[in-house]
Amino acid sequence: MHWTSGFQPLWEFVDSIAFLVRSDRAALALIYLASAGLWLASATLFVRFIRRASTTAVGGTATALIAALFLCERQLNTAYFNGLETGLYCTLVLWAMTAFQDYFQSPPSDADRLGAAKLGLLAGLVMLARDDCVFLCGGLLAAVLFGTDRPHRYREVAIAMVVASGLVVPWLVYCQWTAGYPIPQSGVATSSSIRDVPHTATAAYGFVVSFVPVFLVKTQDLEHSPAEMNRM
Repeated sequence: MHWTSGFQPLWEFVDSIAFLVRSDRAALALIYLASAGLWLASATLFVRFIRRASTTAVGGTATALIAALFLCERQLNTAYFNGLETGLYCTLVLWAMTAFQDYFQSPPSDADRLGAAKLGLLAGLVMLARDDCVFLCGGLLAAVLFGTDRPHRYREVAIAMVVASGLVVPWLVYCQWTAGYPIPQSGVATSSSIRDVPHTATAAYGFVVSFVPVFLVKTQDLEHSPAEMNRM
């Protein structure tokens, strides 16, 4: 019943660490503090990315305003404090973006192997935070290949891919072993996991509706009659 891209193990791992304290109240407090820390870390990374991307100098007043715009944006606040993986995902995305930014702006050197491994590590963590980030990571690595003239870019991209795969592939193998799918899904995407043989019309409907903006159709799925809710 929830529109999602699948399971995101990294946030569940963080949550499991918090619940080692054997007190639900303390664990929830720790998770809330972790969310606040991710929120503040993201604001710092966002400011850093903007300052380095700007073609003009960004002074102290402008920096403060950029940070305030990030911290006061309601949708972002909701993403960081809704108890889901979005806050961790956004933080890692911004971290990866600043890392790739540093990589693009730095001159080639013999230490590029270590830098490429760092990019692969961040890419792997981002994909564990949310599996659909594979498209962002693929786009960034493609930018390294086709958007730069670094002499060892093919080797560096290969290093990044090997490191990222070392983090993500074991999770995919585990999902295949335990659930029968490399990336377990929920919602319309996994009608086959709910029904033995999904009806063709149901699958076609879900495919078409997936292209419709959320605010037009998808929120209407929450409006069910009492009889329908009992059947669910």
